[in-house]
Amino acid sequence: MYVSGTRLDSLRSGIRVKMCRPRLTNAPHSGNNLPTTPGSGRDVRHSTPEVPVTPKKEFQEHRFSRRERQIMQAVYRTGRATVAEIVALIPDPPTPDAIRRLCSILERKGHLKSRLANNRRVYAPTVGSGKARRKALENVVETFFSGSPHMLVATLLDSHRDRLSPEDIRRLSRMIDEAEKDGRS
Repeated sequence: MYVSGTRLDSLRSGIRVKMCRPRLTNAPHSGNNLPTTPGSGRDVRHSTPEVPVTPKKEFQEHRFSRRERQIMQAVYRTGRATVAEIVALIPDPPTPDAIRRLCSILERKGHLKSRLANNRRVYAPTVGSGKARRKALENVVETFFSGSPHMLVATLLDSHRDRLSPEDIRRLSRMIDEAEKDGRS
């Protein structure tokens, strides 16, 4: 028997997804004489349910595995990097093939882009480091500080108290004063 055929179908939510319904047909060489509906070539004794195929995602939230995070840090550090450069920057790196697979996954998720240069694939981030840093910080504030930026700042000041110089404190104070003047307080 051959399995063939795909079609597009809509879910109740209205999202278009590719649906696959295998069609069982009698192969001429199989010697199989199973009952079929006229003209369809389908075996009427077996009904196969439709199975949705997940569509490619455009861009996902920044939920990285440990290795994905290490790769993203290496690429952000250099601006763009080959697999060999990424391997050199990661502590206790996996094999280059594993790095290639992870880069391909990150590319499919929309976090990396690549181009071919001198017969090597060069990876670069799709989002600038400043925007990625802000998004990551927003996630930290939401996750660990109940969406409160002042709790984040208080925790940072408390945990880094011995490392703050008088100049750092003056700079932070000026930033707070400017935020009050701008009406962001």
